[in-house]
Amino acid sequence: VCPLSAPVRPLLALYRRCDSRNKERMALISLVLVAATTLHPTKFRAACGGADSRRSASISMDAVRLPAEGGPSTAAEVEFPPEASPLVQLQRGAVFASRALPIAFSYIRLYTALRFRERALGQCLDEEACEVLWTEQHEAGSISFASVVNELKGFYTKTGQIIATRQDLFPREYTDRLAGLTDLVDPMPYSLVRAVVEQELLHDGEAFDDVFAQFDDQPLGAASVAQVHRALLSPEYGGREVAVKVQRPGVQSLVSKDLYVLRRAAEVYQGLVERFAPQQRTDYVGLLNEWAVGFYTELDFKNEAANMQTMARGLAEAGGTHVAGAR
Repeated sequence: VCPLSAPVRPLLALYRRCDSRNKERMALISLVLVAATTLHPTKFRAACGGADSRRSASISMDAVRLPAEGGPSTAAEVEFPPEASPLVQLQRGAVFASRALPIAFSYIRLYTALRFRERALGQCLDEEACEVLWTEQHEAGSISFASVVNELKGFYTKTGQIIATRQDLFPREYTDRLAGLTDLVDPMPYSLVRAVVEQELLHDGEAFDDVFAQFDDQPLGAASVAQVHRALLSPEYGGREVAVKVQRPGVQSLVSKDLYVLRRAAEVYQGLVERFAPQQRTDYVGLLNEWAVGFYTELDFKNEAANMQTMARGLAEAGGTHVAGAR
């Protein structure tokens, strides 16, 4: 699977060191990531094939032409259309803004109504009544947010997955509603998985069946970045049972553009929170920045493999048995 290429790393280093309050600089770095993945995708994928310098498949999930019936799929039988155009990306951003901003404004509307009722009319609801109103607001907001996340996918899905695990920062209605995103997420078709494996892993003149004696067509799990399949290597490669992790084609480019939109939305939301709920101290822009850096790191499968090997060595030294490492 395609790792991060060299041009991204210095940008991520700047992104990580940048003060989250410096919005102009952060926005510029985000914009450079967007422009680079849009205008020079081949440079970003140049390091994907190691010594073989194989290109990374970059295709849209909705534009896969399945092979004709009557035989196994090959990379040559799967059409690799161009990446999503800037217009498509603009439309994705517009869809998210049109669905997410009303959620934020609905909270402001409720907050303003309660404050007006308390200060202007002298009517103060008890704590239980207020809790009911906020619970209803959280429920409605979580439904709308989950809907747009499921529709757009990409980094929006990853954001939803992270929110689902942070009960300390987000209302229970949101974490419960988005919890399903941590399970099976829109698996790639087997024909596409096989095509990516053939493009990225096989040597010249090598057939899929030369490497794998078995390869399950149903994934063990699928997420926003990749999915994992059980496979059995051929006798020539040792005959071991392995797990093959396949990265979604084009995810790096898509995520860079989604991140730019999400960061702008986080800035707007942060401003609204500071204006109408100054007692709320959570730095949502800073959180998104940290999530973004972590997400780009997840795209580097070579780095992940190195970490797994380090973990395997440590467990083996501690007396662990049957410790498998990445290869």
